[in-house]
Amino acid sequence: MRLSPQETVDAPTLEEAKRLLVRDSAWATVCGALFGGVVLAGYAVQAGAGPFEIGLLAAIPYLAQVLQLPATLFVDRYGRRKQVSVLLLGGARLIILALALLPLWPTDSTSVLWLLLGKFGICAFSAIAGCAVNSWIHQLLSGQPLGQFFSRRLFAGTALGCVFTFGAGWLVEHPPRGEANLAYALAFAGSGLAGLVSTVYLAR
Repeated sequence: MRLSPQETVDAPTLEEAKRLLVRDSAWATVCGALFGGVVLAGYAVQAGAGPFEIGLLAAIPYLAQVLQLPATLFVDRYGRRKQVSVLLLGGARLIILALALLPLWPTDSTSVLWLLLGKFGICAFSAIAGCAVNSWIHQLLSGQPLGQFFSRRLFAGTALGCVFTFGAGWLVEHPPRGEANLAYALAFAGSGLAGLVSTVYLAR
């Protein structure tokens, strides 16, 4: 898995890269399905979050996009877009994996705070990485017919996203040993692991 820039990419390598990017997108969607949306909101409510905290959880991904402005300068000057993408996305997914421990600890007044801080860290890393990924992929696939490529990415992501969103809902509705916190911990851990698989495909 080379993270340093390559001067040239031959046709077979480019085709393999497209296949890997489809898999990256699919597993990234699984990551989002298991840590996000109703799963994240459900845990937040159980941890004691009020309307303000729930609204903040929903707003953090949009607020973090402000970081894309300085990120464009950083990526432009640093230049190693693949390295930035892989390391920051890997870091974001490790935070998700760490947050899987949160439901297993006794719930107290700091639980929601840690959840909010973790969510901000994930979104901040992802926003900066997004700048690098978009620029890198745009150059990598420059001049290529992209309709089939993006349709494959969309199909794979949508299919797996639907399956795992349903699975996460079922898990929370039928928690192991009747413990909802254990269900949330498993969902978050699955999200972190799926995210790391996505990161590996991106690195390759």
